[in-house]
Formats: sequence, C-alpha cells, structure tokens
Amino acid sequence: DWAPSSPYSASRKSVATQRNGTFSLIDLDHQDGFVIGQTTFCHNPNEAWAVTFHKQDINILFTGGDDLRFKTWDLRSNTPTSTFRLENGGCTCIQSDPHD
Repeated sequence: DWAPSSPYSASRKSVATQRNGTFSLIDLDHQDGFVIGQTTFCHNPNEAWAVTFHKQDINILFTGGDDLRFKTWDLRSNTPTSTFRLENGGCTCIQSDPHD
C-alpha cells in the first residue's frame, strides 16, 4: 500500500508484507524512487497477509495474517496499539475507510 502523499514531503512511504510474519515500511525518494530507508516490524511468527495505511494518518497502519489477528500499529511507538482476534480465519485483505 502507498501512504497518502504530501506535496511538502521529500519522500513517499510504502508498506509490504513478507512470508516470515513481518511487514516493512519503505521510504522512497520522491524524485527518483530510490529507497532511503526501511524499517521492519513483526506482525506474527507465521505469515503476514495484509497491511494498509490509515487514509487520514500516515503514522497508523493496520495488519492482518494467518494468526487470526487484526492489529493497529502506531509507527511512532513501533508496537501494536490494539489487537483483535478473528474467529473464523486469517485476515487476507484490509481497506481503510476513506471517509473516517
């Protein structure tokens, strides 16, 4: 997913999940697309399937995976701020409400 961009920012942010249960926040140079930084977080020890930015606050991410957990992350603290257990299966897709 891509973070909502700002015309005043020198970089763009993207997030991606990996099969090892982590997700990475990637900073890209706004002009040439080069990676300027990458931070990796652990969603669970298995596989992280979904990640997206909150559409109004680029410091907030949502993740889901095969551990039956949906998590909210605040990137300023690098830890989940809330965790919800799903009942019937893993979280394979997340979409942030564009009106929230």
